[in-house]
Amino acid sequence: MVDIWRYFQNLFQEVEQNSKTQPVLHDPIIRSTEALAAYEKWKGFMVKKKLMSWLETEYANFLKDGQPIDENLLFLNTVSSKGFAIRFSELRYNATQANQLFDYLKEKILALNYKVYSADIRTYTKGEIIESLAQYYLKPSLKNRLNGPPFNQEFGNISIELICQNDLPTLLKFSATVYNDRSYQPPKHFGALMRHLLN
Repeated sequence: MVDIWRYFQNLFQEVEQNSKTQPVLHDPIIRSTEALAAYEKWKGFMVKKKLMSWLETEYANFLKDGQPIDENLLFLNTVSSKGFAIRFSELRYNATQANQLFDYLKEKILALNYKVYSADIRTYTKGEIIESLAQYYLKPSLKNRLNGPPFNQEFGNISIELICQNDLPTLLKFSATVYNDRSYQPPKHFGALMRHLLN
């Protein structure tokens, strides 16, 4: 009994002292059987189709005018990183739907000669706010390194992050970061990656 009490005392102390480098909790992402079944159904639902159609329209606006129309979406376009961020706090999607989109983006990347390098969720406290950061980090298959440099980096390393505050989704970030040195072949065009995600 004393050991359990000490465990909770220590946990509460950790909550007070946690930071970005020291989360209160750090766990692997594991989906229950029920969550996986719901995800498979979600892929056929209108909510998924609407999300992807919205993203496709806004990406077309970004290509045409240099920015999306909807201010809840931002596109990243630098020399080394390209991607997008969705601000869920202003949209009417719940945590389950945001997680399903998060998993769907990972599934689409896995179809492109990629492997999951890490998949974890970190939980922090910010005063009365409990914030969770779930992340998938994916890299091209190690088979790309078999023939020596310059290596095929595909679209670069992919990071997918979902931030929730008090169990409400606030931000989803998707980014592809490339290497710009002689050890790697030039990356594939980000537009091709977006077409794959949106199909």
